[in-house]
Amino acid sequence: MKKSICIAVTLLVASPVYAEGLPTYNPEEIADQQLATLDADHSSTIDGAEFERASVSHFNKIDSDGNGMLSGDEMFNFRYADRPDILNSSTKSHLIENIMKRWDTNKDMQISLDEKLKFRRAEFRFIDRDENESITREELVAHWQRKKVEMESSRNRDSKSK
Repeated sequence: MKKSICIAVTLLVASPVYAEGLPTYNPEEIADQQLATLDADHSSTIDGAEFERASVSHFNKIDSDGNGMLSGDEMFNFRYADRPDILNSSTKSHLIENIMKRWDTNKDMQISLDEKLKFRRAEFRFIDRDENESITREELVAHWQRKKVEMESSRNRDSKSK
């Protein structure tokens, strides 16, 4: 289940250019898994504190050297751990560059917890469509349905350009 959530988080932040290589998924299944994992108080919703705790935990899991900062290599290795075809590919430097463009807002070639949380808080607000400071299953499903459409659109664009 945690692996599916990691895949879901990866899909959320993956560049559409690389969507073709990402796994397909079921939005309802991912929403249910996220709710089961992130809803610590079993309220059937995910509040901001629960979402942020999960984000900090995720950051710490990626931070393999424990220095409190994420390098491009750490992000790359975590994101593509199950993809040996990408781990050893010539596109690694390009992928790391795209990861850092997205996350490293102060351009110091490291991603701090603050940078990660800034993005995750914006993501929370985006998913929380009714702006009531909690995410419901329905909002999660809708979010992952939008992501699925984006991924499929990217695949279609990429296949037409080849």
